[in-house]
Amino acid sequence: MSTPDSTGAAAPKKRSSVFQWVLTTILVGLVGLFAVPLMTDIGSSGLTRDQIMKMRSKDGPPQWPGFDFSGSDLSEMDLSGANLKGAVLRRCNLKGTNLAAADLRGAVLDRANLTDADLRNADLSEASLEDAVLVRASAAGANFSKVQASGAQFLGAQLRGCNFSEGIFEKTSFDKTDLTRTNFERANLRYARLVGAQIEGASMVGADTWFMKQTDPKAQPEAKPSP
Repeated sequence: MSTPDSTGAAAPKKRSSVFQWVLTTILVGLVGLFAVPLMTDIGSSGLTRDQIMKMRSKDGPPQWPGFDFSGSDLSEMDLSGANLKGAVLRRCNLKGTNLAAADLRGAVLDRANLTDADLRNADLSEASLEDAVLVRASAAGANFSKVQASGAQFLGAQLRGCNFSEGIFEKTSFDKTDLTRTNFERANLRYARLVGAQIEGASMVGADTWFMKQTDPKAQPEAKPSP
C-alpha cells in the first residue's frame, strides 16, 4: 500500500477539490445574477393574458411599476389607475384598453397599439411613444409633457386640455384631432401634421414648428375669379 511521500503527492487531489468548489461558487453566482431579471421580465417570461390578470391584486388597481410586458396582448383590459411607472410596453396591443388616470411616467410604449384606448387624465410625462398608434384614443386632460413621440399617430384622437409641453413630436400626426386648449409650449413639432385639427386656445409659445403642416392644400376651396 502506497503512502504520500514528504513532497505532498496528495496535493493534486486537494487542488482539484478546491478548483471544483470555486467553479461551483461562480456558477451559482451567475445563476443568481441572471435569475432576477428573468423573474421580473413579464414580456419574455411567456405569461398569457390570464396569468397577467392573476397578478392583479383583488383590491385596487394593478401595481406593475418597471415590469416588461413587451409584445404582450393587454387589449380591452381595465387598467384604470394602474401604476405602470417605468414599465416597458413596447409593441404591446393596448387596443381599447382602459388606462384612465394610469401612472405611465417614463414608460416605454414604442410601436404600441393604443387605438381606441382610454387615456383620460393619465400621466405619460417623460414616456417614450415613438411610432405608437393612438388613433381615436380618448386622452383628454392627459399629461404628455417631455415625451418622445416622433412618428406617433394621433389621428382622430380626443386630446382636449392635454399637456404636450417640451415633448418631441417630429413627424407626428395630429390630423383631425381635438387639440382645444392644449399646451405645446417649447415642444418640437418639426414636420408634424395638424391637418383638420381643432386648435382653439392651444398654446405653442416657444415651440419649434419648422415645416409643421396645419392646412391641407387639397382641402382648400378653389379661388374664384373676381367678377
